Amino acid sequence: MVTRDEFLANVSHDLRTLLGGLSLTAGLLGKVAPEGEAGAQIRKLAGATGRYVARMDRLLNDLLDVASIEAGKLLVVLGPVPVAGLVEETVAAFGPVAEAKRIILLADAPDDLGEASLDGDRLLQVLANLVSNAIKFTPEGGQVRVAAAASDREIHFTVQDSGIGIPEDQLGRIFDRFRQLSRTRLGLGLGLHISSCLVEAHGGRLWAESVAGAGSTLHAVVPRTAP
Repeated sequence: MVTRDEFLANVSHDLRTLLGGLSLTAGLLGKVAPEGEAGAQIRKLAGATGRYVARMDRLLNDLLDVASIEAGKLLVVLGPVPVAGLVEETVAAFGPVAEAKRIILLADAPDDLGEASLDGDRLLQVLANLVSNAIKFTPEGGQVRVAAAASDREIHFTVQDSGIGIPEDQLGRIFDRFRQLSRTRLGLGLGLHISSCLVEAHGGRLWAESVAGAGSTLHAVVPRTAP
């Protein structure tokens, strides 16, 4: 009998294969499209297809993470990670997105923060979720600031935006799984729920501070050496 984990592994493998084929096809269409108006339209559609594939891949990853969380098998792999590098890499990745929306994206992480024993990929996933939300709900001309500070025992990441904020009565629920709390501020909640679980898997905590209409600050604090 096929176990639940084996079933998920097989299905996810097949879906990734199909998504990879779609992504490759979209890229090739963009390259071989002829010059002129018709070719421009093909390249536009190919680019849109590539973005849809990327979104489906992220959703698949989120669903697999949720399944791992429910099964108590969420994995973090610890290793030495430059703390400032996490902030710089996140800001570099979202720079074009912020620029397209005319949002100022700032990094504030001194070089002397040193290294911490963390899962670098998972912490990047957390920061990416927080920054993505911040950009999404910050109007044009606003600002998002990604910062890190450190003590001997802890690393403190913050993502602060000048966006629309979170109503006070919803602050305690924004990390709930599949919870759609607001048509304007939050989506399904998968990203924030997974981020909270990833921070907790490091032995840390994730919380939000906000005033509706005056922006939000999300805090992620993890031990310098995670358990």
